[in-house]
Amino acid sequence: MAKGDQDVTARRRRLVLLGTVALVVVALFGTLFPIYWTVATAFKTARDTFSIPPQLVPANPTLDNFAKVLANPEFMPTLITSVEITIATTVLCVVIGGLAAYAVSRFRFPGAELLQSAILVLRILPAITIIVPLYKIFGSLRLLDQLPVMVLVYTALNLPFAVWLLVSFFAQLPLDLEEAALVDGASRMQVLRLIVLPLSAPGIIATGLFVAILAWNEFLIPIVLATTNAKPLSVFVAGFIGSRTVEWGQLAAAASLAMLPIIVFSLIVQRYLVSGLTLGAVKE
Repeated sequence: MAKGDQDVTARRRRLVLLGTVALVVVALFGTLFPIYWTVATAFKTARDTFSIPPQLVPANPTLDNFAKVLANPEFMPTLITSVEITIATTVLCVVIGGLAAYAVSRFRFPGAELLQSAILVLRILPAITIIVPLYKIFGSLRLLDQLPVMVLVYTALNLPFAVWLLVSFFAQLPLDLEEAALVDGASRMQVLRLIVLPLSAPGIIATGLFVAILAWNEFLIPIVLATTNAKPLSVFVAGFIGSRTVEWGQLAAAASLAMLPIIVFSLIVQRYLVSGLTLGAVKE
């Protein structure tokens, strides 16, 4: 290759690299800046919130917004409700979805691929398409605003996603170990418990994290089906938006506090999350 051609190729590679970096920077800015602005607003006074030009860094930091949110009598009950719903939904989705995904990935039967696609379609459907029938059904049964009902609905919505993820994880596990264990006399449940689960632990943890995030952030379902007893934190945060005014400082403080549990949980399982995503992404 001539020197001129090499220069052109190198120039193209630099342009592609610069373009890629620019796109990454724009994507990071669009993702992280709203989070930063929310946290920064939580530390601003009411006057600084509406200052012109806007303050990127609070000029007079205050904890009053957090104090008002923490003193709100609805904060702790809604936080506990969100934790209960999220934990219950995650456990049910991982357990039931794990069994279903293992069956789909290991047992060959007519329509197996169609079943996987149908499972994913169920998760793609927006919640708005089923919220009215759910409201009518549970309303007629007098089961609105009940914690078990919320867990049931959350599980039904997120279970297809959990199955779809876990199928890809189980499909990467070697069959030789399972077949050897079956030949040695182990039952299918023993193979699942002693071999499959330990090997697929990163994938299971990654699936659990994604389900937990979806359950924690769910808003449409609880705002329709819950009022007091089963009201989660997401609905409480939205309560600072009134018909005439918006308590921006308290709204930002409540949103910041709502992000903390998931962020902490994500940091704890980060090592397993990365390996789990890698496990599910590798194809033979």
